[in-house]
Amino acid sequence: KFNVKAVIDTSKSYFNFNLKNKDYKLLNHEQGHADIATIYALKLKNQFDKTKYFKASFHDQIKQIYAEINRQVGEQQKLYDVETNHELNALEQERWDLILKKELNLN
Repeated sequence: KFNVKAVIDTSKSYFNFNLKNKDYKLLNHEQGHADIATIYALKLKNQFDKTKYFKASFHDQIKQIYAEINRQVGEQQKLYDVETNHELNALEQERWDLILKKELNLN
């Protein structure tokens, strides 16, 4: 059994918690990145749990699964930024907000 979690490095976020006038649209966008990380952590755990492991290749199987999910999450994060134009495209941001909310509710 595997324990998988998404770890978010807030020091790499563009949102500045110390500003008096906070940009909550940007905070929402950054939350989307955290949601994507959470969705893919769940996908990683599901893939780990459903895979049949072989003693001789156990470590290689884990590395391969991780590499594939890591590739997918990277692509999803980039697509999110491109389509939302880093939160500047309000309609696309709303569309992604709904997609991510739906994905999180399914898992």
